[in-house]
Amino acid sequence: MQQVGEGYKNTAEYTLVKAYVLAYREFRNISHLSQRSLQEPSAEAFGEFRNLVLCQLIPTEEGYGGWRSFEGYKGLDILMGAAAFVERAIERAKKEQPELAELVEKHLQELKAKGTQTKTNQ
Repeated sequence: MQQVGEGYKNTAEYTLVKAYVLAYREFRNISHLSQRSLQEPSAEAFGEFRNLVLCQLIPTEEGYGGWRSFEGYKGLDILMGAAAFVERAIERAKKEQPELAELVEKHLQELKAKGTQTKTNQ
Protein backbone atom coordinates (compact mmCIF):
# COMPACT_ATOMS: atom_id res chain seq x y z
CA MET A 1 0.00 0.00 0.00
CA GLN A 2 1.25 3.44 -0.91
CA GLN A 3 1.46 5.90 1.97
CA VAL A 4 1.27 9.52 0.91
CA GLY A 5 2.44 11.06 4.20
CA GLU A 6 3.04 14.80 4.11
CA GLY A 7 4.37 14.79 0.54
CA TYR A 8 0.94 15.58 -0.87
CA LYS A 9 1.29 19.14 0.44
CA ASN A 10 4.03 19.76 -2.15
CA THR A 11 1.88 18.81 -5.13
CA ALA A 12 0.38 21.19 -7.67
CA GLU A 13 -3.03 19.64 -6.97
CA TYR A 14 -2.86 20.44 -3.25
CA THR A 15 -1.74 23.98 -4.01
CA LEU A 16 -4.67 24.41 -6.42
CA VAL A 17 -7.19 23.07 -3.90
CA LYS A 18 -5.78 25.22 -1.11
CA ALA A 19 -5.80 28.34 -3.32
CA TYR A 20 -9.45 27.73 -4.19
CA VAL A 21 -10.37 27.21 -0.54
CA LEU A 22 -8.60 30.43 0.50
CA ALA A 23 -10.17 32.38 -2.37
CA TYR A 24 -13.66 31.04 -1.65
CA ARG A 25 -13.32 31.97 2.02
CA GLU A 26 -12.24 35.48 1.06
CA PHE A 27 -14.96 35.81 -1.62
CA ARG A 28 -17.70 34.74 0.82
CA ASN A 29 -16.15 36.52 3.85
CA ILE A 30 -15.75 33.26 5.77
CA SER A 31 -13.44 33.92 8.69
CA HIS A 32 -14.74 31.65 11.45
CA LEU A 33 -13.21 28.22 10.91
CA SER A 34 -13.88 25.08 12.86
CA GLN A 35 -11.95 21.92 13.54
CA ARG A 36 -15.06 19.93 12.56
CA SER A 37 -16.65 19.56 9.13
CA LEU A 38 -20.19 20.64 8.27
CA GLN A 39 -23.04 18.21 7.73
CA GLU A 40 -22.95 17.14 4.08
CA PRO A 41 -25.85 16.84 1.66
CA SER A 42 -26.24 13.57 -0.23
CA ALA A 43 -23.12 12.73 -2.25
CA GLU A 44 -25.30 11.06 -4.86
CA ALA A 45 -27.09 14.32 -5.56
CA PHE A 46 -24.20 16.76 -5.19
CA GLY A 47 -20.98 14.81 -5.77
CA GLU A 48 -18.44 13.50 -3.33
CA PHE A 49 -15.63 15.89 -4.24
CA ARG A 50 -17.93 18.91 -4.30
CA ASN A 51 -19.03 17.99 -0.77
CA LEU A 52 -15.43 17.51 0.30
CA VAL A 53 -14.39 20.97 -0.89
CA LEU A 54 -17.50 22.96 0.04
CA CYS A 55 -18.56 21.21 3.26
CA GLN A 56 -15.29 19.94 4.68
CA LEU A 57 -12.35 21.99 3.44
CA ILE A 58 -13.71 25.53 3.20
CA PRO A 59 -15.17 25.77 6.74
CA THR A 60 -12.45 23.72 8.44
CA GLU A 61 -8.96 24.63 9.60
CA GLU A 62 -6.21 23.08 7.52
CA GLY A 63 -5.09 19.82 9.10
CA TYR A 64 -8.51 18.94 10.52
CA GLY A 65 -11.66 17.30 9.18
CA GLY A 66 -11.65 16.74 5.44
CA TRP A 67 -8.07 17.96 5.10
CA ARG A 68 -7.00 14.66 6.68
CA SER A 69 -8.64 12.70 3.85
CA PHE A 70 -5.56 13.49 1.72
CA GLU A 71 -3.43 11.36 4.02
CA GLY A 72 -2.99 7.61 3.87
CA TYR A 73 -3.75 4.88 1.39
CA LYS A 74 -6.44 6.58 -0.74
CA GLY A 75 -5.29 10.13 -0.05
CA LEU A 76 -3.73 10.75 -3.45
CA ASP A 77 -6.87 9.56 -5.27
CA ILE A 78 -9.02 11.83 -3.12
CA LEU A 79 -6.70 14.78 -3.72
CA MET A 80 -6.83 14.21 -7.50
CA GLY A 81 -10.65 14.12 -7.39
CA ALA A 82 -10.82 17.31 -5.32
CA ALA A 83 -8.39 19.03 -7.70
CA ALA A 84 -10.51 17.99 -10.71
CA PHE A 85 -13.61 19.45 -9.03
CA VAL A 86 -11.71 22.68 -8.27
CA GLU A 87 -10.49 22.98 -11.88
CA ARG A 88 -14.11 22.76 -13.11
CA ALA A 89 -15.26 25.21 -10.43
CA ILE A 90 -12.60 27.71 -11.49
CA GLU A 91 -13.63 27.45 -15.14
CA ARG A 92 -17.24 28.03 -14.14
CA ALA A 93 -16.22 30.96 -11.92
CA LYS A 94 -14.39 32.62 -14.82
CA LYS A 95 -17.75 32.90 -16.58
CA GLU A 96 -20.12 33.44 -13.66
CA GLN A 97 -18.02 34.90 -10.83
CA PRO A 98 -14.87 36.49 -12.26
CA GLU A 99 -13.99 38.02 -8.87
CA LEU A 100 -13.71 34.53 -7.39
CA ALA A 101 -11.55 33.36 -10.30
CA GLU A 102 -9.25 36.36 -9.77
CA LEU A 103 -8.95 35.59 -6.06
CA VAL A 104 -8.04 31.98 -6.86
CA GLU A 105 -5.27 33.18 -9.18
CA LYS A 106 -4.01 35.62 -6.52
CA HIS A 107 -3.88 32.91 -3.85
CA LEU A 108 -2.34 30.43 -6.26
CA GLN A 109 0.50 32.84 -7.05
CA GLU A 110 1.03 33.60 -3.33
CA LEU A 111 1.15 29.90 -2.43
CA LYS A 112 3.55 29.14 -5.27
CA ALA A 113 5.83 32.00 -4.20
CA LYS A 114 5.68 30.88 -0.59
CA GLY A 115 6.49 27.28 -1.59
CA THR A 116 9.43 28.44 -3.65
CA GLN A 117 10.76 30.52 -0.74
CA THR A 118 10.39 27.61 1.65
CA LYS A 119 12.26 25.25 -0.68
CA THR A 120 14.99 27.86 -1.25
CA ASN A 121 15.47 28.40 2.51
CA GLN A 122 15.88 24.68 3.28
